[in-house]
Amino acid sequence: MGGMGMMATAEGTMGALHQKLATLKALRDEGVINEKEWQAKKTKELGQKLNPGELRSDLEAVQRLYESQAITEAERAELRAKLLGLD
Repeated sequence: MGGMGMMATAEGTMGALHQKLATLKALRDEGVINEKEWQAKKTKELGQKLNPGELRSDLEAVQRLYESQAITEAERAELRAKLLGLD
């Protein structure tokens, strides 16, 4: 049925963060926003409170962001620590 997209985009979830960062990266890659705007918005989004959901899918979303170069290795480690409760 594909209802996961709807549930994954609830504000404060890893799904919502993934969607926002992927969209922002695409906008940067397309030249719609510049590097400074991208970095500022990404920093703001990564600083928001994160409400963990299903651990496996959240960690997989972090990995996809890293593999698409939407986040750095340090940002990936920080998100993983938040999701695992290690922060």
